[in-house]
Amino acid sequence: MTASPFKLTQCQSITLEEFTRLDKTKYAMEPKIDGWRIQMEVAPDSLTAWTRTNHIANRKIPMAEKYLLEIAKGVNTSFRLDGEVVYLDKNGDPDFNFTSRCMGSGTDVCIQKQMDEERYLSYVVFDILAFSQLDYRPIAFEERRGYLDGLLADNEYVQIIDTWDPSLEQHGANIEKFLEGSVLKRLDAPYAGKRHKSWLKMKEQETIDVRIIGYKEGQGKFKDLIGAITFRAPDGTIGNCSGMDDDTRVHISDHREALLGTTIEVKHYGKLVDGFRHPQFIRFRTDK
Repeated sequence: MTASPFKLTQCQSITLEEFTRLDKTKYAMEPKIDGWRIQMEVAPDSLTAWTRTNHIANRKIPMAEKYLLEIAKGVNTSFRLDGEVVYLDKNGDPDFNFTSRCMGSGTDVCIQKQMDEERYLSYVVFDILAFSQLDYRPIAFEERRGYLDGLLADNEYVQIIDTWDPSLEQHGANIEKFLEGSVLKRLDAPYAGKRHKSWLKMKEQETIDVRIIGYKEGQGKFKDLIGAITFRAPDGTIGNCSGMDDDTRVHISDHREALLGTTIEVKHYGKLVDGFRHPQFIRFRTDK
């Protein structure tokens, strides 16, 4: 197996209207878990984790890595997985901001943050790309999923993503649980390794990655903290967003100068002539 990361499959977007016209018998539906994309190669005596941008992220998810190494020792061979790192609470609800604060830090700081709060990141696996010397990418998704189910059993810190028959009802449940939407994967498709129509994503609202260029000062209970983030979109549009939780607001306020120029994800409800409608902070995109 190559010691380099494989190219990752990326989703194409579809609207709810396009979804209604889709032949749903050809797809499986998964919740869109928007954590930290990690490709991981696990061998009996070693493990390598790559981020979406091909940076090494070893040791940042210690509980998950420990379990995966045990699996590799048990089968006495290596395998490669594709998935998302995210913190899930005892109810299985995600905390994307805590995930980003950990994964966006150096390794030792990332581990220390998890230890301090006794909250450990999980690895949610949605594909298997290789096993031993066999490249699984040319195999159809439905068959790859069978191999994945046969390799891993759900653990507290390693979970195989759930799949369902596509429906608007399940899409609504995915939004309610994970806040992001759904991914539709064509059952007979190989792993494309690029942005491809075999993986389709649906969201409740539009999102965009923007850069922080300044802040508005807070008032009232937010006195001495930031009140809103001023951002610039890729097309040059300037806007302001709030919506962050209290911990994130404090973190940004304490590091406001260092965070200038960094990327955040903002949700909105359409583009207006003078900017975005109701933009709200979602999370840091320190993987970009």
